[in-house]
Amino acid sequence: MAASILESQRGEFIGSDHDFNTILKHINELTMKLDLQTVLRGAESNYLQLACCKELPVKVQEVIGLYVPPSPDDETSPESESHETQQLLSQSQAAATETSQSSNSTAAATARPCPIYP
Repeated sequence: MAASILESQRGEFIGSDHDFNTILKHINELTMKLDLQTVLRGAESNYLQLACCKELPVKVQEVIGLYVPPSPDDETSPESESHETQQLLSQSQAAATETSQSSNSTAAATARPCPIYP
């Protein structure tokens, strides 16, 4: 969510000489002024873009909820965990597709393709 809000305000910050406190003040002044649907679409787009990354660091996976560390008692194999993760990703992407198709706005235009690494 925070990245989506910052991204929506990037025009304000790029090329400016704002320090951290000025940026924080600007963000705080956005209270009740942001379009919720736009911010949510941006956040979802960021999430899906990260979810598509093949070599996403484990720490990032943990933060966005894609990685569940195996517990010592857990008898599941890494393959089954990977399968479960892929299943959850597919469900999330399917729900996102449904949402963007049912929306009357340009949600599809805000989605970014997955990055391709060499």
